[in-house]
Amino acid sequence: MNKMRSIATLSVLGCTLWAAPAEAQQPSQTADGAQQFLATMVAKGNATVWFIDGQNRRNHVRTMAKVTTVEFAAVFFDDPVEWQKPIEKQLLPFTLSEIDTLGPKGKPDACMTRLAKWRVNANEQLVETQTWRTTKPGLLKDRLYEHRLTGTHQPSPELLTPHWIDWRNVHLARTPEGTQVTASFKEKDVTAHLAFTGDMELIDRVEYAMKFLKLSCDNSTATGF
Repeated sequence: MNKMRSIATLSVLGCTLWAAPAEAQQPSQTADGAQQFLATMVAKGNATVWFIDGQNRRNHVRTMAKVTTVEFAAVFFDDPVEWQKPIEKQLLPFTLSEIDTLGPKGKPDACMTRLAKWRVNANEQLVETQTWRTTKPGLLKDRLYEHRLTGTHQPSPELLTPHWIDWRNVHLARTPEGTQVTASFKEKDVTAHLAFTGDMELIDRVEYAMKFLKLSCDNSTATGF
């Protein structure tokens, strides 16, 4: 009986010693830890970002394109004329490749996520071409002109300036199918949207990290309510 009791005691003790290190190794949940988790997901290519301006335009770009006008089917025709025409477009969400916690003043802030590096979506068509024809009255018949436009869209300086997600004042939303969660923050001129996409298990973890950051950075929680 004593032998059996000794074996049981060692078994319990062994389980206790095995469990204790596992619990000790479990990192505590912090805002910095949540930021590191999100940064890891960004590095794996799970994140996109876009910016909505005051006119509800996503990643809006505007540039001047070159237009060449030539005359057709005329005995005496005008020389080709080059001129410029403004063109604009709303670009696809950008692919986010790096985030960090540097605040606007260059100091680390666990309640701020800086959208550090992003690039134009690989499927984006940046070069735009157009062709159209017009006529104007001539001496014997209408004169026919063809206009050929070529322009390249580039992100505006407003888009290229640094952007942040401030978890102290952020709105979270998840798609009905549950495979994307987005954090939105209203900046001075645009609203920045940071989105993660993946399977439901992954997005559950991302959403939890986002909610943890929002709660941790909410100053009102210090009141206990």
